Amino acid sequence: MVCGCCGYKLFIKKNGAYKTYRVRCKKRDTLGAKFCTNKVAIQLHLVIAAIDKKLRSRADEIANFTKFTTPKKQTNPEIVSLTSQLTSLKSLPKSEIIESAIKQTQQEINRLEQQTEITNKLDDNRIELVRNTLCNPDYWDDLPNGEKIIIYKKLVDNVMILNGNIFRNQPAFLIDIF
Repeated sequence: MVCGCCGYKLFIKKNGAYKTYRVRCKKRDTLGAKFCTNKVAIQLHLVIAAIDKKLRSRADEIANFTKFTTPKKQTNPEIVSLTSQLTSLKSLPKSEIIESAIKQTQQEINRLEQQTEITNKLDDNRIELVRNTLCNPDYWDDLPNGEKIIIYKKLVDNVMILNGNIFRNQPAFLIDIF
């Protein structure tokens, strides 16, 4: 979390009278109003709710995108190379050595195809995980704060707060999981 005025880090301060946690600018708190005009603190639970809402909407975008687009199943270049090699071997005159090479090449092609299929299945499972968990409002509500913090660190670039208003939070959202 960063200050929308000076860009300095924000800190969480416990308000003793009301037993609430508030987010404030560290620079304003230590150096005063001359260095930062961000004078209004915001309650921590409002910041968390805004981040959860933004993550939920971003997860909905990803889920909707993946519904209408099918991931391109890429052909392994090794499989293409081995297939052409297999074709060449089959055109040679028959012998035990060539038959053995054909068999080994076919086994290697089968192994690589299975490995590619497993990788594609894992990608499909990751997309389904995003659809079933992150889009679900109950998932965020029931998630313990310790686990939320880990997710926030991985998915949220920053949250800017100015005078009690959250005016920009951008989830990075690990696009490379697809």
